[in-house]
Amino acid sequence: DFGDKNINNPIKDLRVVRTLAGVDFGWKNPSAIVVIREGFNGVFYQVDELYETNLTNSELIVECKKLQNKWNIHRFYCDNAEPDRIAEMQMAGLNAIGADKRNREKGIDVVRKYIRENAFMVSPSCINTIKEYQLYRYPEDKNDINKSEKPIDDDNHLMDATRYLLSNYNSAFVRQGKFSNMVDDDLDERLILMYKKRYNKKKYNKVSKLVSTY
Repeated sequence: DFGDKNINNPIKDLRVVRTLAGVDFGWKNPSAIVVIREGFNGVFYQVDELYETNLTNSELIVECKKLQNKWNIHRFYCDNAEPDRIAEMQMAGLNAIGADKRNREKGIDVVRKYIRENAFMVSPSCINTIKEYQLYRYPEDKNDINKSEKPIDDDNHLMDATRYLLSNYNSAFVRQGKFSNMVDDDLDERLILMYKKRYNKKKYNKVSKLVSTY
């Protein structure tokens, strides 16, 4: 599903709702971070990546802080299999949480939906991410017919980081003029005023009472 149509820089003068990051821990396999900006146009734009082997957690935290300073990252969605590393990130002052990844196939479907709807774009500068999507494949039998609905679990570290983020982030903004069923617990006043202007007041009042810590 991923193709040239999904390789693009953010539109000029993009109005950003929030900048987020997904983290897949590694050592021999690369540590992978994606930085994704959610636009008011309902599109998620990956604007940066980190892809490096043999990083200690201290070194990874340094890289996270560099990315946070560069992009003003609101939250890091991390592989929840390593809670000790997440705790170290939190102690270092990073807003890091463990991502729920119990249903891998469901998470893949979330990302696939954004890709098919042209609601997920990757900057041409994110060469490792683009390479992973190009290598993404399913197992095949001798007759070239897919045996399994599960993709091959290889060369997908940045894709996993993307899945942790997109499948766990409850966006307060939904494309096509609709609200999600949850609203961020710390929506700033600027964003709330934008909702009031763009949407039906009755619908806004109903949704604004719901809170999610996502």
